[in-house]
Amino acid sequence: MSRALLFLVTALALFVMVAPARAKDLEQERVDRLEALGYVEAVPDDPDPSRRGVVARDDRAWDGVNYYCGAASVRFLDMDGRLLHEIPLSIPPAANSGCLADPYRDGLVAVVRRPILSVEEMGGKTVWARRGPFHHDVGVDAEGRLYALTVLPGKVRRNGKILEILGQAITVLSADGRIARSIDLMPLFGDRIPEARYDSIERLSADRGKGKLERKKYTRATDVFHPNSIEVVRWPHAESAGTQVLLSFRDLDLLAVVDLDEPKVLWAWGAADLVGPHDPWLLPNGHVVVFDNGARQHDAGKGRSYSRIVEIDPATNRIVWQYTSEPRTDFFSSSRGGAQPLPNGNVLVTESTKGRVFEVTRGGEIVWDYWNTDFRESDGQRRTIYRMYRMSHERFAELRAGKMPLPSIAAPDR
Repeated sequence: MSRALLFLVTALALFVMVAPARAKDLEQERVDRLEALGYVEAVPDDPDPSRRGVVARDDRAWDGVNYYCGAASVRFLDMDGRLLHEIPLSIPPAANSGCLADPYRDGLVAVVRRPILSVEEMGGKTVWARRGPFHHDVGVDAEGRLYALTVLPGKVRRNGKILEILGQAITVLSADGRIARSIDLMPLFGDRIPEARYDSIERLSADRGKGKLERKKYTRATDVFHPNSIEVVRWPHAESAGTQVLLSFRDLDLLAVVDLDEPKVLWAWGAADLVGPHDPWLLPNGHVVVFDNGARQHDAGKGRSYSRIVEIDPATNRIVWQYTSEPRTDFFSSSRGGAQPLPNGNVLVTESTKGRVFEVTRGGEIVWDYWNTDFRESDGQRRTIYRMYRMSHERFAELRAGKMPLPSIAAPDR
């Protein structure tokens, strides 16, 4: 079977509309494949469990409405941490999968709960839900199309052997959840997979054949791309106006802009500077801000014991600004993480594995500090936060009233 035909058959087989009541019927193999991308649900080393809610705020913080997806709901908080609105989720996320909420249009919010992508009403009703397997993030264009990250089977030939890898694609959906197209990322980024990674997969493949390796460990190793963020952008350095997306790849240490109409890579950077990045944002001046984790789950030999926020000028591929804490090890999220640029120039940082979100100025001062108030009943541990974002009061009012317009691609406003 040709690669193109195999990809088409896979796409048709994977995408089926599901109702909330059928969530438990997800095919186990797909769930296992997605769980291999998983993270911790509870804070592994809480520096101070007594910290809850907003513990610091001054007038340099950008005033807005904070929102994030928790264990069972999408929550909207004011600047003092008080709950303004909550959307209960009828379909819970898979174990340790995280959950991301993205205000979509009118009174609707797009939600990624691996392996489900859904559109939820502010009133709590699920408009539609689809299993993918979807993961990590979803972008929206000015026409209301959704751009989601999805897993698919992948294989590569090396040294006369066929090696299984975790394939990845961008799936485009219409506003009512119908699949428009899928773009395989292997032809675009396959040549960026390090040879050492192939060597590792080949060794693990041999162990797996001898029954010496558990399935999830092998699947994690074969997750060679691990895209974790997608945003529809208007790339100022492009020669033509196409549909462009900004991507982040944890296991390639890479940021990239792709023209989906070609498709082709317009810009790629980070392999020599980033370690396991997450959540890049395009600024109005054409620069890119990203959460540089400093670690990857599957590569203990490369990394550092602190995270940072960096701003890159793609015209020169140079870092023009960065934030680290003092001491540096005080700011560290080995996985996940978020870095949303705010209209006043500050950055809203999600330090995921601490269950913490803080706003930092360009001078490195923290002007707003929030610690998750959600603790697990089973063991009393604080839950992590996948990503928290902030929107303007005006946009939140439009969302609640069911009159929020689609985002402007030229100047995105979460």
